Amino acid sequence: MVSWNAFMRKFAHVLVFGFLAVVIWRALYPRRWAMVGAWVFTVIYACFDEWHQSFQPGRTPLVSDVVIDALGATLALWIVRMSMRKVRLSYGQSVRQIGNIFGERMMLV
Repeated sequence: MVSWNAFMRKFAHVLVFGFLAVVIWRALYPRRWAMVGAWVFTVIYACFDEWHQSFQPGRTPLVSDVVIDALGATLALWIVRMSMRKVRLSYGQSVRQIGNIFGERMMLV
């Protein structure tokens, strides 16, 4: 049975590393590889974080923490991607509606 404390610590890992991935993605955003770069940077940072824990007394580095951190980054970047897609689709629909009002056919790039 997992304790409430352990669950909250793992959930904090998901949130913090997800936030880190979004911040890195935002810094790289105009580039085509921004999402992949943000994810890779976040996972490498998680690896170094666990390596750093190996030097701290009473702390143990766990591969499962790196996996949880990567999951947090993946989930956060997926949410960003889906929200961008939704905005892009709704923008495209509104542009089409405006084009139909003026009797023009507008194409989106």
